[in-house]
Amino acid sequence: MDKMIAITRPDKRLSYSVWPGLKSYLETALTGTVESAVPNASKMEVTLIGKETVDGHPCEKNRVVVTDAQGTRHESTVWNATDLKQFPVRIETMSQGQSMRLDFQEVKLAKPAGELFEIPSGYTRYANMQEMMMTEMTKQAREEEEPGRGESEKSTKKRDGRKVGDLLKKKLLPF
Repeated sequence: MDKMIAITRPDKRLSYSVWPGLKSYLETALTGTVESAVPNASKMEVTLIGKETVDGHPCEKNRVVVTDAQGTRHESTVWNATDLKQFPVRIETMSQGQSMRLDFQEVKLAKPAGELFEIPSGYTRYANMQEMMMTEMTKQAREEEEPGRGESEKSTKKRDGRKVGDLLKKKLLPF
């Protein structure tokens, strides 16, 4: 799973996680109101920590600390592109002990076409991540076991020794 696209549709009260490489997606119902998604009682502190270039864009590198209504602090480093009206082209943060980096590329400050917010035809909907992973692993295992793919006997024996975890790492996990 090298790429994942997130689409949020407040008008339909849905969000989608789309994997183009797998032609698959998950659909999740949005709960609460759109207004409740924006934390009113949060406090945000932004501190300029430098200037850098990201993907050819001159940026202001900021330390952003958001403290929510419960007093929990969320810290991120954000690169705001000065040539894109301060659009955050990179965001780095820690979540549950793991670092996460979001990079935005090919940013266009224009109204996007409506079809970009729809699931492409031919994509398969899954109820949950586990179902998607198991289906994709099964598909891949079947493809690898089909005879006549030009494999030597040696490569076939080597392949047969792999475990489900190896298939997961090869096709489905981003790391």
